[in-house]
Amino acid sequence: MIDGARSQAAPSAAQKSAAAGRPEIVLGIVSPIGVDLDPVCEALSDALDDIVRYETESIRISQLIAEWQRPEDECAELPNRWRTLMNAWRSAAGSG
Repeated sequence: MIDGARSQAAPSAAQKSAAAGRPEIVLGIVSPIGVDLDPVCEALSDALDDIVRYETESIRISQLIAEWQRPEDECAELPNRWRTLMNAWRSAAGSG
């Protein structure tokens, strides 16, 4: 479903890079919950755009995991709630 929706939308940064004959670059930035990575991501995005003309696309795993939230998880304390959501996401993805 995500792939189908994406194919009808505007081309992603990866699709534009492939069309331009440039390899796709994937960077992963990991931090504890609550750390503000926006300045880091913005600096990387700006540098990639200014120096090598790469367009970036940010994907937040925490937002994808939140899609698996159940009503009973909403009241859980934050660390336990994220642990529960990550376990549900792993199970649904077949990796845990």
